[in-house]
Amino acid sequence: MARTGGWYYGWNIIGLVVIIQMFTNGLAINCLTLFLGGWSQEFGRPVSEFALAQTIFALVGIPLGVVVGWASDRFPARAVFGFGLTLVAIFHFGIGLAPSPLAITLLFAIVASLGIGHSGAVPSQAVVSRWFVRRRGLAMGLTAFGLALGGVTLPPLVAQLIETIGWRETWIWFGVVISIGLLPATLWLLRNWPESGEDHGYLHGAPPADRHRRLPIAEIVRRPNFWFIGIAFFCLHGVNLTIAVNLSPLVESFGYTLGNSALIISVMSVGGLVGKATSGLLADRYGNRLPFILIGLVTTTAVLLLSAFHGFAVLMLVFIMIGLAQGFWTVAASSTATEFGADSFGQAYGLAVMFCSFSMILPWGFARMNETLGGYTPGLLISAAIALVGTLAAAFLKQPTHLAARIS
Repeated sequence: MARTGGWYYGWNIIGLVVIIQMFTNGLAINCLTLFLGGWSQEFGRPVSEFALAQTIFALVGIPLGVVVGWASDRFPARAVFGFGLTLVAIFHFGIGLAPSPLAITLLFAIVASLGIGHSGAVPSQAVVSRWFVRRRGLAMGLTAFGLALGGVTLPPLVAQLIETIGWRETWIWFGVVISIGLLPATLWLLRNWPESGEDHGYLHGAPPADRHRRLPIAEIVRRPNFWFIGIAFFCLHGVNLTIAVNLSPLVESFGYTLGNSALIISVMSVGGLVGKATSGLLADRYGNRLPFILIGLVTTTAVLLLSAFHGFAVLMLVFIMIGLAQGFWTVAASSTATEFGADSFGQAYGLAVMFCSFSMILPWGFARMNETLGGYTPGLLISAAIALVGTLAAAFLKQPTHLAARIS
């Protein structure tokens, strides 16, 4: 008989994957904007060329979403994360020693795409989906903390490290921490499933239809909800990432400093922590559609404000809103788990992440539009329109019958 008291190890799994995502995404995503100016100055190339490196990283990783999802459903989590973290450490050492912009681009495209793919959102949410049914929305919201937590804690530290020891040494030291600290801890602590009698009630509380047989790709993509999730995910992820990647050049164009940019990143990431947890709680109570719509409306409003007002207080408010909108990670994962169940989550979520990865071209397009037109306003208006499309897609998301009946 399952125990109903005591500490549930599933919360340890969440804590571990949060720390993993914090370090794997920290420099490559959260703090990338802080390196763009230094790279541009050292190599004599425009900022858009280095923003393109991350776009190529995402485009190369598009088919990997399916592969990582497939692997996450079929192989032990330790093997998947161990492979990913090994490559992430190599990636950090490589960037620290990079002799040219081409080397940086190749490292992002090949090593980072494989490494972050196998230690990031897809395998993290996949393993957590096997530990939770009841309070799944909250669990997935907390799992998504990794990216935001890195944004809260790392930018001031990284900005200081860049100014003190240089950008190369910063990347190398992070590689050391990942290789001799995070990787061994992951192999020791990570577990694939709860043991018999260990569920503590967290694997119960859903209707019998919650668990599905493992679905083939053809059946997954035939479901309308897959496309509504994918379109909303594409639009909201793309706009959020566009603003985040271009944050430092954008803020500096308004007359502010690198230190101001680091502070704004941290504030935005605090908003991300709140948004991811809150959207999970809302999803548990009201289903996934309502928080998805709210996130879309917040994103659209924030980008429109950013196009019109440049005072520092307004910027802080706007980037808090952008951070809150990062709850799309929670709702996309929760929607996928609700629709396809734990047995097919990795495959379905991998497809959804692959779908939204096409939006990674938007940050490069945004930077190029600024360089061509001499201002960010046109790109911001286009971004707001894209966010509105994502909001409309979320509005068509169908609720499960049992949830719709309970809400009504």
